[in-house]
Amino acid sequence: MVWKPSFMRTASVDRLTPVDALPIGTRVGDEHEITGYLGSGGFGYTYLARRFDGHHVALKECFPFEFCRRNGLDVGLKAHDLADDFEMIRDGFQQEAAILAEFEHENIVAGGLLITAFNTVYIEMDQVHGKPLIDHLSSWFKRPSRQQTKQIGRDVLDALETIHAKGYLHKDISPDNIIINQQGVPILIDFGSAAPFGENSDDDPMLVVKIGYSPQEFYRAGAKVGQASDLYQLAATLRHCITGQRPVESVARLHARAQGRPDPLTALGRKKSKHSAFFGSIDDSMAVLIDDRIATAKQWLKTLKDI
Repeated sequence: MVWKPSFMRTASVDRLTPVDALPIGTRVGDEHEITGYLGSGGFGYTYLARRFDGHHVALKECFPFEFCRRNGLDVGLKAHDLADDFEMIRDGFQQEAAILAEFEHENIVAGGLLITAFNTVYIEMDQVHGKPLIDHLSSWFKRPSRQQTKQIGRDVLDALETIHAKGYLHKDISPDNIIINQQGVPILIDFGSAAPFGENSDDDPMLVVKIGYSPQEFYRAGAKVGQASDLYQLAATLRHCITGQRPVESVARLHARAQGRPDPLTALGRKKSKHSAFFGSIDDSMAVLIDDRIATAKQWLKTLKDI
């Protein structure tokens, strides 16, 4: 079943453009021209661009606001002693581009070309026409049905199985990083926090912690992370689709467990229904401790196929 949500539109390019974003018409490198502004994240801006072969793409600019300022079109530092910090973030962009270039999957945004210009780097990605899943959760009548939520879960799990098979974790799965395209297909985006297996939470300067979606191990320096960390984030996203509310913060759940109090997150699968097995798999993937969760995307996919 393909979800074809109503009120679909392409990504807007008429949002208020920040004063330090690149102006429309700016040529980036040898092959790209900025045609619109898409938005910003913690580490920079995302633009619409046209390649000189006529293809329209998205360009993600490394512009960490904490460290940088615009000097003409160039990216400059707010202070000389921030050079190492900026270099670390730029290295993270280069790693993101290299990781993204390894995938060719229907549910993973295509891209990975790295462009150097204006004293920084840019990542080219396909322009995904659609809306972030979070936009569909803003009011009850836009939310996906239970069956549509299950299909989103299957599709993103298939993407995660591919990502994990190559030895990477995504580490930033949330409703704002899943785009529902015009065909109703979920596309996983933003690989800025993606990293190879074996990196602990304190090893990763690009790690983004999101209240309600990030597992408790992301909050603790040196904590074990793994495939089940990605599964927690997906499960939290699917739970939001079902309940219409962001889940309880994982650290609050960990504290309750440590103090012998009940889990403040009510289990979805405790009430019997035709969806109880699916709800139970979400509960299992949102266990507080990583070793108590469903271990792999492959295992969870098998569970969903058996339902």
